[in-house]
Amino acid sequence: MVALVWATLHWESHLIEGFMIDKSDNNSIDRDAKTVSRDMRQFLQQIATGPALSKDLSATDARSGMGYILDGRADEVQAAIFLIALRMKRETIAELHGVLQALLARTRTIEVDVPDLIDIADPFDGYVRGVPITPFLPPLLAACGVPTVSNGVSSMGPKYGITAHRVLGAAGCPVGLMLESAASQIADNHIGWSYVDQSQACPALYRLLELAYPDRQKTLSDDARSVARTDAGKADPPDDRLCTQAVSSDLH
Repeated sequence: MVALVWATLHWESHLIEGFMIDKSDNNSIDRDAKTVSRDMRQFLQQIATGPALSKDLSATDARSGMGYILDGRADEVQAAIFLIALRMKRETIAELHGVLQALLARTRTIEVDVPDLIDIADPFDGYVRGVPITPFLPPLLAACGVPTVSNGVSSMGPKYGITAHRVLGAAGCPVGLMLESAASQIADNHIGWSYVDQSQACPALYRLLELAYPDRQKTLSDDARSVARTDAGKADPPDDRLCTQAVSSDLH
């Protein structure tokens, strides 16, 4: 059984409602390249025509466009324009809904045999000022009896700062665990925590790191990285809800 659940603020509840979708629905993979190219041109004509003429996408179109990008079916130029144009015109709730649906449909998830789980996702581009303490929180919380998982990547722009991946790797901790191994560590009372790299959790989104340029603008795909959750806590009967509490931040 796989599951994906996280805590949200009240104002976000309407945005994520219905995001638990069938993972087998990967955006009509049988469509040919001409259809993908035609669809992407249509999407870009709507959102990349300047502040006065740009139109918003529907949730369905936003999901299709992001799905093409995640599946590597849109070329890099189309992908870059799509993500930057959405950011420049400011994404709508419907567009965020569609993009996140596409992302979650391609995120690997696994259920962990613990009653509660803290899921930490700090900014994936790391820290360039101050001391990054977040990498040390999972083992600290686990020592207090609170199972915890953290997420991230080794390095990405625009900051290319110190990340949990780099800190934990330097300390000799495993940073490339498969989800099953990470789940076993979290469920182990003698460990109680693990790090899950995005290369394992969502390879499709991880591949978009190749689109990163040193001075590029931060895009929706960067913001979405911290939303892709990989592990869910299993509640005790009779309450069958999954108890995963998400902790993330953006600006610091």
